[in-house]
Amino acid sequence: MTTAAASHTAHPSPITEDLVDRLLAAMDRINDSDRMKARECLLDHLGVTLAGAAEMGGESASIRRFLGDGEGPARAIGTTATTDLLTAAWLNGMHAHKLELDDGHRFGMVHPGAPVISALLPLAQAKGLGTEALLRGIIAGYEVAVRLAMAVQPAMKHKGYHATGTCGAVGAAVGAAVALGLPRAQLLGTIAAACTQAAGLLEVIRDGSDLKPFNAGQAALHGIVAVTMGQAGAAGPRDVLGGRQGLLQLLSDAPRPEMLHAIGSAPFAIHGIYVKPYAACRHAHAPVEAALILREQHALRPDQVAGVQVRTYDLAVHLHDHRQVQGAADAKMSTPYSVAAALCAGEAGLAQFAEPWLNDPALHRIMAVVDVAEDAAMSAQVPQVRAARVDIALTDGRVLSHTVDHPKGEPENPIGREGAIAKFQGLAHHAGLGSERIDRIIALVLAPDGDLSAAFPHL
Repeated sequence: MTTAAASHTAHPSPITEDLVDRLLAAMDRINDSDRMKARECLLDHLGVTLAGAAEMGGESASIRRFLGDGEGPARAIGTTATTDLLTAAWLNGMHAHKLELDDGHRFGMVHPGAPVISALLPLAQAKGLGTEALLRGIIAGYEVAVRLAMAVQPAMKHKGYHATGTCGAVGAAVGAAVALGLPRAQLLGTIAAACTQAAGLLEVIRDGSDLKPFNAGQAALHGIVAVTMGQAGAAGPRDVLGGRQGLLQLLSDAPRPEMLHAIGSAPFAIHGIYVKPYAACRHAHAPVEAALILREQHALRPDQVAGVQVRTYDLAVHLHDHRQVQGAADAKMSTPYSVAAALCAGEAGLAQFAEPWLNDPALHRIMAVVDVAEDAAMSAQVPQVRAARVDIALTDGRVLSHTVDHPKGEPENPIGREGAIAKFQGLAHHAGLGSERIDRIIALVLAPDGDLSAAFPHL
């Protein structure tokens, strides 16, 4: 071994510095396809956030009153009052994750859009950021949130951490720093600040808790706090990610820092996200889709269903196999409820996770006979494939079966431009927007040369 090689082996580059250098180099290679994907993610985010704001209207107003309503440089999407940057980012993040319809990434098991875009939109309003800066921030934020999550999953999930709160906070901070054009040293300081406040517990999906959206909201808020420290020149440790007590070691007993090496050497992670067509936890989507397909193919009625078996991968069983639900948030985490809703209503949208469906007798009867268990072969396929097989036993003795490998919305099974527009239109109508306003937002966001700042007044 040469002296130079030995020196390199003994003193490898800090993981954090390597990530920043790779990211900054990659930002120079953003192309029109990347920009359009960021626009598509933005449209999806705006739809779920507008509808989530409508659902959380009373809670959001209470939060603003408690903090002190007042003038500010930003406005949370779906609200009329201006406020400070932190409050706007926090509310955006909660609104975006409220309905369980925001985007995600199956390899990272993280929802990047809710924290990243929620932080960037008020920042763009407050700092007058242009379209290119906003798109670059979205691409960079998704890149780091997803790659970081891939480096610590699934161990992080097993420990009980929610990747949207942990990795999402770092992604939001990086997205904000890139959008602002911060230099390398300030980007490093931003990441250090973000890592030290990254948090989010999966315990909050239990017992009918409403706090899962809080994880996304605090991640967006912390992204703004972290970039505030970074732009002020605050320096962090040499390697906040890879150090002996760095974030990778704390989130996982077996971190894979090599996942971060894909930054700059692979297509941007934003191209690998999924878009959710059903208003439930993504782990329930393959079973829901299989149930919907069987219902349509065989013209099933709820009274024909005697029992349902769902066989799927291990991570989709734990915390998602409960057959008693305590409110809408808990129902969205329950595969038995979601499958029963699909079989009863023929869809699994917002309406099926609200009254009167939450107390529908036929739905509850089917939910009680849905059994969810692990299929070891399916577990072995994760994360490349997150499949489910649904077997429906009918009262006449027949058993109907269907397997879904990639539910709608995955890159392998995209919903397409028409599906994305239809989803946005439905959510925006749910939020009370008129058709003319909705069409204007779509045009501004999806046009390759659309001025994104011109869309803000319509939101």
